[in-house]
Amino acid sequence: MCLSNRHHPAAYNNKGVILHHLGRYHEAISNYKRSISLDPQGDGSYYRNLAYSLQHIDQYSEALQYYDKYISLYDDDDDVFVCFNKAYCLEKLGEFKKAFSYYAKTIRLNPGHEKAKERLMIVSHNIRKALGDNVDKE
Repeated sequence: MCLSNRHHPAAYNNKGVILHHLGRYHEAISNYKRSISLDPQGDGSYYRNLAYSLQHIDQYSEALQYYDKYISLYDDDDDVFVCFNKAYCLEKLGEFKKAFSYYAKTIRLNPGHEKAKERLMIVSHNIRKALGDNVDKE
């Protein structure tokens, strides 16, 4: 017997995961949004996955909204995946100081997170550069 996805938010989420891995981000996003509409208080992965796919199509502001929604719904501000990706979105939006704090938090939560260490160095450079540019203008 084949079950319809109509009332199974997890099925839409799983389909979204597959579509994301195939690079079909817009279709993945539609499926994640369907999961959320069917079960807004459900599995936190719906919000995390949606944010991650939005991030892949450079929709950083919207991705941040869903990462924040995940944090508020599940009271999980210590999720390494969310901290790192939130930092990345903030960096891409030019919010280097906020990005710095989230990369630093990622490293505190997972000291072996090499990618966070790399991004932290880049953000640090961008902050120093911005400060230097402001000093030069004064």
